[in-house]
Amino acid sequence: MKKIIILVLIILSSFSISTFTYAETTKTSNAMFKLYKKAILTRSQIKKDYIDWEKINSKIEKYFINLYFKTDRVKRLKEIEKKMWDIIKKYEGKKLTIKQEKSLNIIKNIYYRAVIDLEK
Repeated sequence: MKKIIILVLIILSSFSISTFTYAETTKTSNAMFKLYKKAILTRSQIKKDYIDWEKINSKIEKYFINLYFKTDRVKRLKEIEKKMWDIIKKYEGKKLTIKQEKSLNIIKNIYYRAVIDLEK
């Protein structure tokens, strides 16, 4: 009888641990999903806004690819994130011209990519 109770307790404890781990993973994956979604949306907005959108997106991609080979990558990503966030906060909710909105989309795209790279 003791063996059965111990076995049941072990099964229940492993189930609760796996449930907790799943819940935490789900929260993290939902946050990452939202970041990826925002990055994709800003990228598509850049595509709509600019004629030379391929050139702009490729420059952003090349910059982040080059960061992978830098030794101070995390430091640079944190700086990018902070600077872009400050700019986004400064202009968020204000009446902007079309040119400013286009520029803000590029800034948001860079910000989301930096946050995604920091979370990896």
